Amino acid sequence: MPKLVQERTSKLVQQRTSKLVKLKTSKQVQQTSKLIQLRAKISTDKISSAFQWLLLSTLPILLGSLIVLVFGNLINLGSIVHAVISTVSVSFVEPLDCVRAEPVIYKKLEASSDNVVLLRAYVGDRPTWRNPHHPWRTDSRFKLKGVPTLIRWEDDAIKARLEDHEAHHEHKIDALLS
Repeated sequence: MPKLVQERTSKLVQQRTSKLVKLKTSKQVQQTSKLIQLRAKISTDKISSAFQWLLLSTLPILLGSLIVLVFGNLINLGSIVHAVISTVSVSFVEPLDCVRAEPVIYKKLEASSDNVVLLRAYVGDRPTWRNPHHPWRTDSRFKLKGVPTLIRWEDDAIKARLEDHEAHHEHKIDALLS
């Protein structure tokens, strides 16, 4: 991944996650601090692919229980994990579905009484995402067809998902969270 794209992606991730940060307890502050320290210890020379680097680099500051994303594997140390998949390009133009769904998703997750973790990952620019061999499309766990996709993880398995055409419906997000 070109350095300029890495820098811009990191900047965008920081801007987006700063909107999400709502540290409610000192325990969450400690968890976040530990996560940031853990992330800093993982050097990029141990990552074998650009895809794994992208997964690791998009790990945001968390809202609830702790989740660690290392080398493309999700290790859930809490209750529920949600992943929002979205696109990003050098110009940071997002598809209409992402723009429409994002505020609704954030509103519902913030209003949720459950201990919810939001992990936001990116599929890349439009030409990268449109490649039929894109890792998010071919990975047996994700099999993405569109963005955004909202996925509910429990016990290391996908329990529910909302595809791009339904990720902006409040009642469907409520059903996914319950």
